[in-house]
Amino acid sequence: MLESVTLYVALFGFHQQAAYCDAIVEAAMIDGTTVRGTLTSLSKERLVLAKASGAQVAVAAGALPTLQFVSSNSPDEDQQAGAIYLRDGSVLPIESVESSPKGSKLRIGLSDADRATPAEVDIGIDRIRCIRLPESPEGFVEPWQAMRKRSSTSDLIVTRPKTADSLDYVEGYVESIGRSAVRLYLDEQPLDVSREKIFGIVFASESSGVRVDPHPLVATRGGMQLFAKRLRLLAADLSVTTAAGVDVTVPLSNVSEIDFSYGRLTYLSDLAPLATENDPLFGPLRDRELSAAWPVFRTNAALWGGPLVARDPLTDDLRRRDFDRGLSITAGGTVAYDVEGYTEFRCVADIAPDSSPSGSVRLVIEIDRKQELRREFNAAALPLDLVLPLMNARELRLRVERQSGIRGSVHLGQARLIR
Repeated sequence: MLESVTLYVALFGFHQQAAYCDAIVEAAMIDGTTVRGTLTSLSKERLVLAKASGAQVAVAAGALPTLQFVSSNSPDEDQQAGAIYLRDGSVLPIESVESSPKGSKLRIGLSDADRATPAEVDIGIDRIRCIRLPESPEGFVEPWQAMRKRSSTSDLIVTRPKTADSLDYVEGYVESIGRSAVRLYLDEQPLDVSREKIFGIVFASESSGVRVDPHPLVATRGGMQLFAKRLRLLAADLSVTTAAGVDVTVPLSNVSEIDFSYGRLTYLSDLAPLATENDPLFGPLRDRELSAAWPVFRTNAALWGGPLVARDPLTDDLRRRDFDRGLSITAGGTVAYDVEGYTEFRCVADIAPDSSPSGSVRLVIEIDRKQELRREFNAAALPLDLVLPLMNARELRLRVERQSGIRGSVHLGQARLIR
């Protein structure tokens, strides 16, 4: 019997491939459920996992938030410090780097920790945000992260550290990178600097950030992070074309995770609301001290403390579940969010367990001030696994109206936006 699991994220470029290896994976779905099994086939439309019982689970290929390779090799503890940071957000550990015969490219020798092929790749300098030279000393994680975020109209040549917690730099122009020296132009004067004196290079950029479009993130045991514009299965290997157009093939045994939700999934609890409103039970005090003490909403917890609990509509017995992400909104409260660029809103909605036993509340959801949902919740009402389309929407407004009872609130478990 073929079980079916429906997922929901945009399709990516998968290619047909028959059964190829014994990779054991754990697929974490967008609704919080997981499926574990041996990956037996993959096509553009779906992948199939064989569970330990022998049952096969078909998963629609459009929506795996996270696919973890349980049977991957152990992480390499001797990873090289050197790395190339692409402008698409990808990171490739390296063992060597020098200018290629074509002056506009660098020839990169990839770290052998992942046994990636080809061992050397030529990458256009315009696709590279920065380089940490492979011979640079270990550590300096935070100073290097801060340096990578700098914006400058000149190249930043980061020098070897003089202290244990800081990095220095000079501004100039990098003409070429040789095996032993880097040719720079400082104040329009050429200068050959020994690579032993250089920690890394941050290439000129008007933006301090790295552009990361919504693409699956492939992580390897050797430290690669690849934002995949295209994925292909080749026997026991995974072929990746990054968003910047760099092609790398890695053995599946060295892939640790493929995250299809990266850049596509945002939790409301991580966003600042556009606006909040409160209409507490005691109206005459709404604009005074009680209003200030009466929370409109709370993130990742119940309104007055404790876990964010809701009955799970995906279970037969509606057992209660603690949600690590989400919102609790008081009766009389309204919270609005900017949702421009998102296509969907999802959550599990239920009345809070600490609401008045005989009380009821009503959840009203508006998209661009147009009512899309009006649902009453009480102890007898079923929880709601909610999916609302947001295509071309600008504002999501969540309002909880008091129907009866003194105390009441609504819990929105895993309240999230999807691109």
